[in-house]
Amino acid sequence: SYTAMAALRQNIISQVDHFEVMASSVFRTKDHQAFHDDVIGVRAAPSLNVTNAFDHPHSVVYEPIFDTINNESSPIVGFVAGMIAWDAYLINLLPEDAQHIQVVLENNCNQSYTYQLSGSTATYLGDSDLHDTRYDG
Repeated sequence: SYTAMAALRQNIISQVDHFEVMASSVFRTKDHQAFHDDVIGVRAAPSLNVTNAFDHPHSVVYEPIFDTINNESSPIVGFVAGMIAWDAYLINLLPEDAQHIQVVLENNCNQSYTYQLSGSTATYLGDSDLHDTRYDG
């Protein structure tokens, strides 16, 4: 959050959350949905009953802007924030013949999110570590 960025005086990535209120000031829900459907191509498992793209994991990166360039002890006069759609990093990772690879994203906020990768596509399976434990080492 902005508070953490200001206290640490460095860039931070927020915990995963639903940022619909924040993002709706920048673009419409239907445009965000089109981004996930058409550009990213990530779908949610039908059992999740995902109603819009904001139900997929997102974080916000906050970058402080200092009064004096290259002087991080100068006052913070602003910040830049950008939304990260985590599923955007999971497409086109595998060759088409690689199927049903489960990926668990974890962070320092005790959050986990599971996807299944098949070829170039990714399917959001849900919140928490849902991987098949038969493959644990």
